[in-house]
Amino acid sequence: FTVNGNLTISGGTFSAPSGTLTLGSGFDNDGVFSHNAGTVVFSASSGTQHIDAVGTGSEAFNSITFSGNATWNMDSDLTVNGTFTQSAGTIYAPQTTLAVAGNFVRNGGTFVGNGGMVLLNGSDQTINGTTTFANLTKTVTAPRTLTFPAGETQTVTGTMTLRGADGAVLSLRSSTSGTQWKIDPQGTRSVQYLDVKDSNNVNATKIITAGSHVTNSGNNTGWAFPPNAPTAFSGTAASSTSILWSWTDASSDETGFKLESADGTVLLTVDSANTQSVTETGLVHGTSYTRQVVAYNADGGSDPSAADTVTTRASAPSIPELISPSDNALLNTLTPAFSFYRSADDDDGMGTYTLFLNPNASAAKTVFLGSVPTSGSESQDLATVTGTDDTGTAQLTDDTLLHEGSNTWQVRAMDTAENPSDSAVRTLVIDI
Repeated sequence: FTVNGNLTISGGTFSAPSGTLTLGSGFDNDGVFSHNAGTVVFSASSGTQHIDAVGTGSEAFNSITFSGNATWNMDSDLTVNGTFTQSAGTIYAPQTTLAVAGNFVRNGGTFVGNGGMVLLNGSDQTINGTTTFANLTKTVTAPRTLTFPAGETQTVTGTMTLRGADGAVLSLRSSTSGTQWKIDPQGTRSVQYLDVKDSNNVNATKIITAGSHVTNSGNNTGWAFPPNAPTAFSGTAASSTSILWSWTDASSDETGFKLESADGTVLLTVDSANTQSVTETGLVHGTSYTRQVVAYNADGGSDPSAADTVTTRASAPSIPELISPSDNALLNTLTPAFSFYRSADDDDGMGTYTLFLNPNASAAKTVFLGSVPTSGSESQDLATVTGTDDTGTAQLTDDTLLHEGSNTWQVRAMDTAENPSDSAVRTLVIDI
């Protein structure tokens, strides 16, 4: 269906054909325009034509094509539910909003942004050709992809808004994987929840992504990407006053890592790349701590890892005091008896004792003493253990544990929460 001149809807409803409606001039809607899923082609070859699409009811086009060499002034908001195509002529976009739900295709002509906004409000969409936008916006609430033409430059003189949401990432991709698409955002940039690949920001100012949940999927230039967030973050109570925090390094470009509290307060900074653990000390026994870790580089910090909560061990038992042999004692047996005062534990109750022989030597031996009876005796693998309410004694039954000459010994007390306390180390000399 062809209209050689201007199409004017002065009232009522105009139902367009389901195929192609070709207009040889402009379009003026003061009524209701029903696009009927067809395509409107503006084919004027000369002059200045006006498009005023705002009517009294439905006013959206389905698909729209500009094929003539005329100048087209969009005098009001324009909504395109399908594809917007320009192959010739000069288009002055509306000073308000040009909304396109399909692809934005330009393979000829001139597009003048005119201070308005091009709103890409469809699902997965594609931009073709090279365009200078005044303002460009695409925001999504479900995972979507915006594809840019490989090797072509899109210029945005005003505000560029490209935003996804938590769980609804907007992916920015090239029409040819591995070949960069170019963007020149000259004004304000608003980016969030993006996944970017094959992009070249040709503007001298980098696109800052710190804190904006933007993923670098590779082959990008001119974007300031912080590292990826560490993964598999977890903690283990190392003692009553310390926790070992560990994670998996998920980036190759970090400078270091920061251990944070749940509210983002930085507690420790690790100024080295590829680190995957740090020990936090100076904590309170029997207390729960929630932590997270971020990676950082010169472009900012990553998103925080998943948090973990760990409780420090209860306070360690008191240090066991050694009784005999005395320090530097001279003995003439390889199976001496070792005595010590019991430890006390106010939190968890006492567990077991262990005797260490030559603990810092290559020939170190460990003798498990168990809980140490308060009366009678117990036979362990390497010693017979006796005790009272206050003391414990281990009589060695194996003469291969010590050697002639200088030896050392030490006792460890362990409570039921497995908090250790080590005695001082004493020396004894055996001369047989």
